[in-house]
Order: sequence, then structure tokens, then C-alpha cells
Amino acid sequence: EELSNMVGGCSFTPQKSSDTLVAAQRLVSLISEKGKFADALSVLKNEMIGSYCFTFLSDDTSVYAARDPLGFRPLVLGKKTDGGTHIIASESSALSAVGADLIRDVIPGELIKFSKNGIESEMFSKEKQRAHCSFEFTYFAHPSSKMEGANIYLSRKNIGRFLAKKFPIKDADLVIPVPDSARPAALGYAQELGISFDEGLLKDRYSKKGPLRSFIEPHQTDRIEINRWIIPIQDIIEDKHVVVVDDSLVRGTSSRAIINALRKSGARKISLVITYP
Repeated sequence: EELSNMVGGCSFTPQKSSDTLVAAQRLVSLISEKGKFADALSVLKNEMIGSYCFTFLSDDTSVYAARDPLGFRPLVLGKKTDGGTHIIASESSALSAVGADLIRDVIPGELIKFSKNGIESEMFSKEKQRAHCSFEFTYFAHPSSKMEGANIYLSRKNIGRFLAKKFPIKDADLVIPVPDSARPAALGYAQELGISFDEGLLKDRYSKKGPLRSFIEPHQTDRIEINRWIIPIQDIIEDKHVVVVDDSLVRGTSSRAIINALRKSGARKISLVITYP
């Protein structure tokens, strides 16, 4: 709302408009005032508190990309293997999908310019404080992606191994993941303790299409409906002490629904391990 008041005439509410639109309008006014993208961003970063990654197309056909000074969200630079075209993407898995190689992460506070003359880079902020989103490593990011030099799949698996050392449940019969993002952590947990790993829960992808992240849904009825798509396999979990590994706990809606479903399917005992927070 503060940015909206600065640009004037841009009515912004989270339900009716995009905060990106407001930021873009403010940035355009700052570029007109300061003359350079980097100078404009150095002012905007003090006015706009939050996370952002920007890409811009200028009137001289140059393309700009910028990452916020805290590095809250990821942004990566890649290059096509055949034609040498540079690509900016939110994570490295997108580069692989179009036949490009990862060059590096965009540095927090960095502005990159792509033009006919090549690539130019400059820092619009030199703050050293970092605030990477923890959900990227546990939940949001594609498991094949690499962020800050670390592979997401292996990072999640290592989290599972760490949890097994810190919270070992050695009398369990089976370790199962809540599909899908908790799978690497569950596998790491099972391998560290030498416990059997299996798919005791499956996500029903056929009954309904739509979002599959229950904590994001604004209404409780929608969150409950999403959790009905996770189906226990009774023959695998019946009469067993099951360790359920989930990637995160936000509202607890999914955890309650899954535990109730496992109980109905005959699990003798249920232990819950959460990778985050």
C-alpha cells in the first residue's frame, strides 16, 4: 500500500491486483528520476520490504534481471549448450528443461544486463545479510535443482539422515514419506537407521486436478479436500510401527488427516518426523 501511494493512481489490494505491478510502476518512476536501473533499484530496495526477483525488458531491447539483497528467493543464470543464448530462471531445473547449463546463482543484490554487447553485471546493494527461504530446500524447489551450490534432492536426504541421528526411532518397522517432497528425507532417515523404506501413502492424481499444497489454500474445506487425495496402502502399513516423514508442518491439517487415515488402515503405532521447521 505504501508503494501504491508513492506511484499514485494505482489501486492495490492483494485480492485485486499484483504487487509486481505496483513495484514495476514505482521502478519506472525511479528510473526516470535516477537515469539508471541500478540506481533506481538501490532506492527501491529501501522502500520495498520483502522478497523479489525481477526481470525487465527495456525500450532498447536489453533484458535486465535482479535479485533482492537478502536472496530470499532463488534466481539462476544459465546458457544454452547449442546456441550460446543466456537464460534467467527461478531455479536450475528450468534450465535443464530447455537444454541449458547452469552457470551460477544470481548474487543477492545483483543486477544483470543482457544486450547485443553481451552480459554486464553490477551490484545495486552490498548488504551481507542473507535470508534464504528455508521452504525452498525442504518443499518448494524441484528435487533436481541446485541452489547455492547444493543439490536439493541430496540436501533433503541429508536432512533425513540428520534427523535420524538426532531423533532415532529404532523400534520402527517401516519409514514412509508423505508424497512427494518428503521422499528424499524419508529415504535418508531409513538408510541411516537401517529401517525398511516403502511407499505407504500414495497421492491420487486421477480423481481431481488442481493445487496440491494444502497449507497454501485459504479455506479449511479446500485444505481438507486436498488431503483426501493422499491414500494409505493398507497391506503395507497394517499392524506396523510406522515412521511418517513429512517435509513441513504449517497448519497441521495434512498431518492430522494422514495420521487418522493410517490409524483406520491398521497401523499399530505412528511416529511423525518433520523436516521443517
